Amino acid sequence: MRLIGHVIGAALKDLFSAIGMAILSAAIGGGAVLFVSYAYLHQWAPTILTDVTAGIIALLAGYAGWTTMILRAISRTVLGAEKAVDHEVKQAA
Repeated sequence: MRLIGHVIGAALKDLFSAIGMAILSAAIGGGAVLFVSYAYLHQWAPTILTDVTAGIIALLAGYAGWTTMILRAISRTVLGAEKAVDHEVKQAA
């Protein structure tokens, strides 16, 4: 029973950390495109093409951050569940 509680608690914690990483990665990716555009063109009303490019890069960076955190969370949860099962087996023995 402890194993299920451990997995659910870890899944919720990891979900929120993945969402946070996706938002952070998207903001950095989109901001970097706008910064490079401003540094290159020396004008601040970015063109429509620059805005679209910044949006696409932000989506890709957010997806990369999300995927990285989810895969990291899955591996950490599997290792944590293995430790929990080992602990329960030692208690039963």
